[in-house]
Amino acid sequence: MIEKIVYKNNKEYYCGKISNKVIGTLDFGFEEFSEAIVVENCIIDTLIIYATWFHEGFTLKNCIINNKVLYETAGHNNKPIIFSNNIFKNVFVFFGCIFEADLIITNNIFIDNCTLHNGYNEFNNVTIENNIGKMDDERWD
Repeated sequence: MIEKIVYKNNKEYYCGKISNKVIGTLDFGFEEFSEAIVVENCIIDTLIIYATWFHEGFTLKNCIINNKVLYETAGHNNKPIIFSNNIFKNVFVFFGCIFEADLIITNNIFIDNCTLHNGYNEFNNVTIENNIGKMDDERWD
């Protein structure tokens, strides 16, 4: 069964963990979250994190993401943002992000590459290890 999950601070407060689900749309877009969020062991058709500030951290691990992920005008985190052991089937676009705390990207597969090192993002501390796929793709289309 595919679920549509839309979590917005101004509509339905969400913090905590989403795990072991098949999800049509997981929409965190255009919001600021003041609690940590963990998404693990999920298959997600559409992940929306555009203009999302995860102040207290965000973890995405052991997931399969089918859509192009656009993480733009985002970051601004006080706690780590972690992408670990995921498969991204489409390009993952980082653009104009300012990461104030740790950004950790480990053991992911970027089938259609990633734009993390495109020159348009700022990091205080970034860990990138054991990923498959080009990390400095310059696309944002």
